Amino acid sequence: MFRFNEDGTITNLMTPEDERVLMEGIIERNAYEDGAKDNAKNIAISMIKENIPLETISKVTKISLKELRKLNKAL
Repeated sequence: MFRFNEDGTITNLMTPEDERVLMEGIIERNAYEDGAKDNAKNIAISMIKENIPLETISKVTKISLKELRKLNKAL
């Protein structure tokens, strides 16, 4: 993050350590979200194999019907 000094120059608002911690947090959150998406996909695959209606699977997993149809065709 940056801010302007009185003379118009730009200065950092964060120390390099603050930036590192922030970036690690972003990376960790993204990894968690990716894992959650993979988990939802695996659950959807199991539900498709059990012949559960795609509309129900979509409601449970929050995966779009379009994506579920693609997944179903791939199985």
